[in-house]
Amino acid sequence: MDIKSLLCDSSRATIDKATEIVLSDKNLFNEIFFLSLNKDDKFSLRASRVLYFCTIHAPDLIEPHLNDILFGLKTIKNDSIRGNLLSVFYEIELPYNEEFLGELTQVCFELLNGQSERESLAVYSIDVLYKICKFYPELKNELIQNLQALIPHKKAAFFCRANEALKKLKI
Repeated sequence: MDIKSLLCDSSRATIDKATEIVLSDKNLFNEIFFLSLNKDDKFSLRASRVLYFCTIHAPDLIEPHLNDILFGLKTIKNDSIRGNLLSVFYEIELPYNEEFLGELTQVCFELLNGQSERESLAVYSIDVLYKICKFYPELKNELIQNLQALIPHKKAAFFCRANEALKKLKI
């Protein structure tokens, strides 16, 4: 089956159907995975959405690929694809791996502090950084300071998510 034929448009119905098919065929999962990371076109964006939904339904499929997803998050220029990749880290149980978590922390702080035009990347970063703080409580103060400094300059979605995180972090 040609993977691109599964991704004929970007509708939710198409993404849901593609996710269902990919979850039933592990070879297709690998194709979706590599298509998500290898190009910067409409099929890569659609594939990254399928990858995200596969993560929700079968997080064990994605675990062997976390370093590649992190690399893609650092190198891919398309913010929509980056948002889908970042969402994967929100959905999974993060592994306790110091080097991996260090790189993910750096990327998330960069996105939080404006390395992207899309504010949604900053919002997703809040959630991922909160999860990382469970491994490294010493990051809490840095995250709290960043959120407090950024709140006055951001939109409503950021404001809501930041305030939610601040309440949890201050407990």
